[in-house]
Amino acid sequence: MGRGAGAAGRDGPAAGVRGPAGQRPAPGASADVDAVDGEEWLATSWEEYRQTRYKPRYDPGPPYESWPGLAPAPARIPDPEAAARRAVADTCPRLPQGRQHLGLVAAARSADIPAVTGWLGSANHIRPAVLSAVLRTWEDRFGARVLGMTGSMLYVSVAAPPTGPEQSVHMALEHLLLCPANIYQSFSETFPRYAVQLRDEPVWSFWWD
Repeated sequence: MGRGAGAAGRDGPAAGVRGPAGQRPAPGASADVDAVDGEEWLATSWEEYRQTRYKPRYDPGPPYESWPGLAPAPARIPDPEAAARRAVADTCPRLPQGRQHLGLVAAARSADIPAVTGWLGSANHIRPAVLSAVLRTWEDRFGARVLGMTGSMLYVSVAAPPTGPEQSVHMALEHLLLCPANIYQSFSETFPRYAVQLRDEPVWSFWWD
């Protein structure tokens, strides 16, 4: 049994992970994730984005003309579990009391939690297995851990967030492809500004319409 370092609650994240109340882990969910190549999905999504190029007029969008590949991993990744504990300790006190729920998920790795719980917060954009496949690449490259889930939000701790402008822009592209609403359904966001905000940020949050 894998143990997720994070939380899931209806209204906010806390120090554990669970699916909807009473829900059992989805059988075969990890196998469903195995069937998805996260890098290939991102590359295909890039081609689809290139065809539509949806963005507000005031936003220049990503500075790429072709798929740049995955954002490179840093030379060293600090302890992901310690980073997750710090993120939980920092996040929980800022949430309303009584809206945080602990939980354990029978997942082989943290990235599989959305798929194993059958979480549908991203279902209007991607299947849970696809989300977990992309999270696996972040887990491998940056020490990401699922912290928590609400009805439509996902919180992820990052042991090795981007530290420079090029890596931040590269990582922001992956965020855009996975969760366009993070940028283009926020009145104040542009792609360049979003990339700057990722720099040295130890917690990533995602919201799907």
